Amino acid sequence: MPLIDFPNVPNVPGVPSIARNPDFSADFGDLVSAVTSGNPLSIIESVTSPRWGIYLPDTMEKMIEPDSVLAFEYRGDARISDYPVEEGGFRSYNKVLQPFDIRMKMTCSGAGTLTSGSVGLSSGISAGMTRETFLGTLEAMKASLLTFNVVTPDFVYKSLNLVHFDYKRTNTEGVTLLTAEVFMREIMQTVEASYKTVSTDSAADTKNQGTTNTVTPSPTQSAAIQGGS
Repeated sequence: MPLIDFPNVPNVPGVPSIARNPDFSADFGDLVSAVTSGNPLSIIESVTSPRWGIYLPDTMEKMIEPDSVLAFEYRGDARISDYPVEEGGFRSYNKVLQPFDIRMKMTCSGAGTLTSGSVGLSSGISAGMTRETFLGTLEAMKASLLTFNVVTPDFVYKSLNLVHFDYKRTNTEGVTLLTAEVFMREIMQTVEASYKTVSTDSAADTKNQGTTNTVTPSPTQSAAIQGGS
């Protein structure tokens, strides 16, 4: 028997075939979703690369799982401030990062309706999202202040909020196929203010959202405000 991690299963009647490559695993739900998406390349991607999706951070709860991603665009900018110097020159003195933007063009064929068992598939098979769930989730994300993670085969983009989406259905791409464009923008987290205890109120640092106490002006101050002497 060769020195491999698998038993030497004989190829005889009555013995099931065993997969020989541990790195190759195909989920049946992935294949069903890929076949019904209308994009043949997604069939290969479903078994050779990580799945695209939009997830909640920390828990990594799946929010959007498209049948296929037709296009993905990333744009990140940074601004460099400068000021004029002598002889018409300029000197740069600061650089500020801007929130990056992501655009995803996704499809949803409603393959999740196959999980009802009406066509012989068991309810435990994940075959994508229904069109109603797909659009409803996008609407909820658009109105939400939550941030999400966008998972791609190449990189995970964190802290994004959905700012716009649109979708269409055409007779040339399948009457049941939704094609949605999703626009997301990075939410840059700011540093939280820290406070300390001091012996007197006059020595305290300025506080965010602090309480302002009103003071009655003196007669001299009132006269100055009213324009008197």
